[in-house]
Amino acid sequence: MASHIERRKFLATLGGAVAWPLAAQAQSYPSRPITIVVPFPAGGPTDALARVLADRMKGALGQSVIVENPTGAAGTIGTGRVARAAPDGYTVILGHWQTHVVNGATYALPYDLVEDFTPISLVADCPVWFVGKATLPPKNLGELLSAGRAEVLLLCGSADAVGRHDSTLKNKPYIRAGCGADLFKPFR
Repeated sequence: MASHIERRKFLATLGGAVAWPLAAQAQSYPSRPITIVVPFPAGGPTDALARVLADRMKGALGQSVIVENPTGAAGTIGTGRVARAAPDGYTVILGHWQTHVVNGATYALPYDLVEDFTPISLVADCPVWFVGKATLPPKNLGELLSAGRAEVLLLCGSADAVGRHDSTLKNKPYIRAGCGADLFKPFR
């Protein structure tokens, strides 16, 4: 009789052990809030995009989506937070050129950009524009570059945030290749 009871306990335990992973898989995703990390200050273009995305995800998934902005070190602080998070899909990053290319080529990072991250989706493609006052004599890019080559205009470049120079740096090779000269001088 004792062996019969032990056998039942064993089978019940075995059945529970087999059923446990299946029950865990049966939970629908997401079962708790999702965090989108934007490693840049609130109010910038990446943050604005993340907030629109979070609102749409909330509607589609029926779950809260939180946008956090752990800033600093050209995005490496926020990116590192995501690299250390559990790989469960509840903490994701809205990264881009700066966080996943420039920083990897520039800094010794405490995480591996290839091994620690999985691309999920391309969310946006953001073009770079040349914009000037309406009274500026050149009316198109060709005229602007000609004026720069002839040194009729001093063409200065700037970045979109204090201390950031990646926008200017990453576009200089394209401008140099297109017009055959370094036309843009750093502003300040």
